[in-house]
Amino acid sequence: RPVEAWAITTGDPSVTIGLLDTGLMLDHPDLAAQVWRNPAEVPGNGLDDDGNGYVDDVHGYDFVDRTVVLGPGDYRDWDADVYEDGTQDHGTLTAGVSPLLQEALRYACGNGTVVAASGGNVGGDAPHYPSDYLEVIGVVWLANAGLRRASVAQHGPGIAIGAPAAPVLTTRLPNPEDPRPFQTQLYSRVGGSSLAAPQVAAAAALLRSIDRSHSPESIRGIL
Repeated sequence: RPVEAWAITTGDPSVTIGLLDTGLMLDHPDLAAQVWRNPAEVPGNGLDDDGNGYVDDVHGYDFVDRTVVLGPGDYRDWDADVYEDGTQDHGTLTAGVSPLLQEALRYACGNGTVVAASGGNVGGDAPHYPSDYLEVIGVVWLANAGLRRASVAQHGPGIAIGAPAAPVLTTRLPNPEDPRPFQTQLYSRVGGSSLAAPQVAAAAALLRSIDRSHSPESIRGIL
C-alpha cells in the first residue's frame, strides 16, 4: 500500500538503503539522482580521503572482484567501481554463506541497520541464507497480485514477510549485445524474491524516516 504510506511520508534523504548485490547502473535515469554519495570522498583521485580503508568509495565499494575470472558478474577487477561488469544485472534489477557473513550481519544490526533479504526461488523449506539468519527479515515473493505465495518461492521458519513481485516493473542494465534500442532496455517486468526484498527494505526506510528511534527489532515487529 505505497500510496497510503506516501501520504504520511515519502522518506527522509538521510535514511540510506544499502544494496548488497552484483552492482548497480549508477547512471540509470531512474537511479542516478537517488544513489548515495560519500561526501568525504573525492572521486577518482586514487586516495582514501575519508580514511576508512577504501580508496574512492564514492558510491559504495566492490568487495567481490578477484584477479582471476570466476564467472559472470561484477568480479573482474577489485576496485571501488560498483557499476556492474558485463551483462549480469541482478544488482540493478534489485553474499555468500559463511560465519563471517553472519558476524557482519550481527554487527550491522547491532548498529541499528535493518536487514532484509530474498528468501529464494527454489521452493521447499530447506535452509536458505542469509534470509534464515535471525538478524535478517526473510522475504518471500507473492504472486496473484500479492494474494498468495508464488509456487517456486521458499517457505519455512526463516520467512518473516511477503511482498508482491510477480512480476513488477523495475530498472534494468541494458545488454550491449541486445539489438533493441538502448532506451527500450532500461525497464522490464520481472518476478522473484529479489524484487520482493527491496519493497520490504523501502517500507523499513519509511518507518525509520518517521521515527529514527525505531530499532531493527521494532521495525521487524511493525512490518
